[in-house]
Amino acid sequence: MIDNPITRRIFVVVCTMLVSLALLPLAGIQGEATAALDEAQKTERALQFITQHGTTIAEIMTSDSMPKQKKRLKLKAILEENLDIETMIRAIVGPYWRKMDAEQRKRYQSASGRWVVLYSANFLSTVKTTKFDVLSANLLGRDVLVE
Repeated sequence: MIDNPITRRIFVVVCTMLVSLALLPLAGIQGEATAALDEAQKTERALQFITQHGTTIAEIMTSDSMPKQKKRLKLKAILEENLDIETMIRAIVGPYWRKMDAEQRKRYQSASGRWVVLYSANFLSTVKTTKFDVLSANLLGRDVLVE
């Protein structure tokens, strides 16, 4: 377990952010396919998605035999593939998004997206978790809240 309370708090915030952001695309389900799925299917798909990727991330984080650089690269690949960076950055910018022109949006998303992924991968590569459990999943509007 993480002994330092500040590191633990940062870890919880980053993990919560990553898990919640990973749910944005609902494992690639979008548009009409999302509407066609009933609540149970959405919840099950979200649980599978989080369990699969969360378990993989936890295994990488706890690996003593893997060098930190390799951990960072593996975590970076998982985050790049599974986070909805565009939606996340747009939400962070908030109402200022509408004031940006297309070129500003593109540059901001590119730079901020790279920073979020690299920061998260670097941070996660230095932390050792001892346990990963998915406790529940509940439909919350269009998304699924996973605990």
